Amino acid sequence: MSVLLSSGNPASKPADRSASAHSSGLVVKILEDRHQSFRTELARVRRRASEPGIHDLRVAARRLIAVIELIGCLRRDPRLAKQKRALRNLLKGSNALRDAAIQRLVLRRIGPAVPAATTYLRVVRLHERRSLIEAMKQVRGFDLDGLTAAVCGAQDSLLTFGLLGSLDSAARLILLGGLAGSFARAVRRRQDVRPTDPSSVHKLRVAFKRFRYSMEVLAPYLPWMDTTLRKKLNAYQTAMGELQDLSVLLEGIAKYNAARPITNRMSMIQLREFLLRRRVLLMQEFLEHVDALYGFWKWEQARTARPPERTPVTPAQIPNARRRSNTATPRRRHP
Repeated sequence: MSVLLSSGNPASKPADRSASAHSSGLVVKILEDRHQSFRTELARVRRRASEPGIHDLRVAARRLIAVIELIGCLRRDPRLAKQKRALRNLLKGSNALRDAAIQRLVLRRIGPAVPAATTYLRVVRLHERRSLIEAMKQVRGFDLDGLTAAVCGAQDSLLTFGLLGSLDSAARLILLGGLAGSFARAVRRRQDVRPTDPSSVHKLRVAFKRFRYSMEVLAPYLPWMDTTLRKKLNAYQTAMGELQDLSVLLEGIAKYNAARPITNRMSMIQLREFLLRRRVLLMQEFLEHVDALYGFWKWEQARTARPPERTPVTPAQIPNARRRSNTATPRRRHP
């Protein structure tokens, strides 16, 4: 970068900041917003442990990871890559709690229809309480200072892109290319979907979530990313999530039965049959709309779109992340 700045090439001269720096400024601001959201959720969960709090923290972590992955398309940052692994480990540490919460919610919905659901619900609640204790160990041990330092360093580096109009223009194309890559991965997963294999839908869901979060980051470049499309994205992901919820519950019941005498497993047969029938029905409904995925990407509009004019982000506008404490100002929970 210093070589480019000192060269005599006209393209290396600082550009008019009032007309450029859109790409770098956009990424810097979104990185700051996602980082602050994660800090807020982490502080809230550390003050009061709860499953809903862990859920909100997981969402904030995934959204922050999406920004970090897009930044990885622009520059290689070992510190930021290390923090992405730390965030993934944080998610992994709360997977058991997530699965228990999913089972609890599904069982509460179907409880009146299947008596055995009430019996298994008591087992799930006990497991959920134990899983919360384990998840909190990961939450309290997370290195927030390391994340903050890595984010601050990435912001400093990204701001240099705004000094050169040519680099900033290239950054925009690179970011859109990263988004296109995540869409291509989702399409490949869609092509692998099999009507008799719910796990294939789960793989599509994982790839789709990555694509959706990236779309949210780059929404200023996507003119078709309006309220209607956001609702469609959410509905598409929810349909896959409902299938996965049933698979998680069926797997939990299988593990529960494996630890019980065979004579005590008969009570769960009706519950398993109910869940399997429900999963087949949801699979059929989802397959009728699975190809809606292809309508979520419109390259020609993305290729020519420009973000709205905004005041360029300067280093003075970015809070000194290195001086932040491990606390954050609480904000009101979303309904």
